[in-house]
Amino acid sequence: MNFFKTLTFFLTLILYDVQIHGQTLGVTMNHFSASNGYTLFSQLGDTSTFLIDNCGNIVHNWEVNSRPGNSEYLLEDGSLLRCGKDEGNTDFVKGGYGGLIEKLDWEGNYLWEYQYSNDSLRQHHDIAPLPNGNVLVLAWEKKDSANAVNSGRDPNILIDNELWPEHIVEIEPIYPNGGTIVWEWHIWDHLVQDFDNTKSNYGVINEHPERMNINAHAGNGGKDWLHGNSIDYNESLDQIMISLRTLNEIIIIDHSTTTEEAKESIGGNSNKGGDILYRWGNPENYDSGTLQDQKLFGQHDAHWIKTGLSEEGKIQIFNNNNPGDFSSIVVINPPISGFNYNLVGGNSFLPDNYFWEYKSTPDTTFFSGRISGSQMLPNNNTLICEGNSGHFFEINQNKEIVWEYVTPINAGVPLEQDASTSLNNSVFRCVKYSINYSAFNGKDLSAGYPIELNPSNDWCNEQLSVIEKSATQSLKIYPNPAKHFLNVSTKRKIKKITIASILGKKIKESTSLNSTDFSINLEGISIGPYVCIVTLIDGEKLALPFLKAD
Repeated sequence: MNFFKTLTFFLTLILYDVQIHGQTLGVTMNHFSASNGYTLFSQLGDTSTFLIDNCGNIVHNWEVNSRPGNSEYLLEDGSLLRCGKDEGNTDFVKGGYGGLIEKLDWEGNYLWEYQYSNDSLRQHHDIAPLPNGNVLVLAWEKKDSANAVNSGRDPNILIDNELWPEHIVEIEPIYPNGGTIVWEWHIWDHLVQDFDNTKSNYGVINEHPERMNINAHAGNGGKDWLHGNSIDYNESLDQIMISLRTLNEIIIIDHSTTTEEAKESIGGNSNKGGDILYRWGNPENYDSGTLQDQKLFGQHDAHWIKTGLSEEGKIQIFNNNNPGDFSSIVVINPPISGFNYNLVGGNSFLPDNYFWEYKSTPDTTFFSGRISGSQMLPNNNTLICEGNSGHFFEINQNKEIVWEYVTPINAGVPLEQDASTSLNNSVFRCVKYSINYSAFNGKDLSAGYPIELNPSNDWCNEQLSVIEKSATQSLKIYPNPAKHFLNVSTKRKIKKITIASILGKKIKESTSLNSTDFSINLEGISIGPYVCIVTLIDGEKLALPFLKAD
């Protein structure tokens, strides 16, 4: 069996649940099969945005003027597009509030600042960059009690005497601090109600799945009535998707309309104007199902899987609050015909269930009741941000964890390595960018230090992320499998030999050898697969896998 086949064989063996000794923060696992890239994130109480490698080393960071409000994106030109909190606006203060949209270059210089925040509206949670350089903004707008009641809202569930329905604007930046709204859509233009036939929007709810029932609500029916928490754009369909947390539902609308058409029910690629094209997660919202039909529970980060990935076009969602207090990642495959989605029986949307689902074993060990997100990666792994605990992890196609990171920042303050993980270290979501992403062209991505103080990630920095040359460099290890000793031989002098688990944990090391042959004692090492990493005098590293036998 040649080297590459042997390596593949060992690296596809069952992954052992290894916790690095003393490692409670930063990277706690880095398997060879983790996607090779850089992860972008901000801790919600901090004014720094970090880009880290797979060993948790900072390769770049931005210092910004405001706390996250909440999402951020690394654009193809290397600039950072982010939401910031407008702390001066006290009229709209709910979870996820923002109000500022900012763009910084790679060096951290502000290119553009735009405030979408006043006493009648406010950006919150998320934005979406568009291919033309414009930005889609998810925002609240204020409707007083008279407006709400006249639109058919039941006064008994208008406990805050106002509503904050969602709207979306597309902003064309005017650098350095201006912008023009070139398109907009308001859910307020697409309502239905069966409460009061003397008020507007009156109709039969299940005959109008394309409209939002103004009396659909969760809990106490507060003013943050829908609580949108993510927005995503599909260029090939020219459609927008938003997640409505309190209604346990995602909706899709047409972006190809004019602003005037977006107020109506005709126009655009769908010829349905600004009506809801598709909705999924809780058909009770439009009287087309029961509690048993509900599939989403306080979800976040609903997005189309990107073009070029194996499941492109499907929709991936972080399902936060499944009954029984556990979270899951779900993928659905909506049936679409042209630019429209077919209704079953005239009034409900498919699919009946998930295309794919990830949950932990036992399921309650994976839970984040708020924020959070997920991302399918080019190697078909999935990156998951368990946001409430600042915990990121990557799973492979067998749903095994291959990379893990715990955010080492407590309310903006870096922590020492062995600090407790009961922290104020929440992260809205994280995004991993491939090492080949265009934003990195010509950039210095030299690994710096980890964020945590007193770091202990040498085990990770020492391992090889890519093992290519060993089979052709006259490195020999024998016997294989090995019981008591592993003999190592090469034509050039050896400086150091490291035995590591296939998850990257350093098990044993011999240094200052200055020899071409060495025998390393394997006593005390458990049965299983390992990698022998040889560091030569000139600094080059070679590696081969082996089995420790009984």
